[in-house]
Amino acid sequence: HDRNGLKLPPDKSRVQERLNELEQYLTVHDMKLNTTKTKIIPFNFSIKYDFVPAISLGGQNLEVVYKTK
Repeated sequence: HDRNGLKLPPDKSRVQERLNELEQYLTVHDMKLNTTKTKIIPFNFSIKYDFVPAISLGGQNLEVVYKTK
């Protein structure tokens, strides 16, 4: 997915917006998400606009994986 060298800026990502909302919810309810176990798996079938998402939660970038068990 990183063959084009494109990156999606976090301020343009809807996923990042939703994660920011989730982070606010977690803070209000005294909860914490384990970011070491949280992964991002992109589903992008476009070749021309293929990019690596730069998604973070709690100040930590989430790991991007392309397959999982």
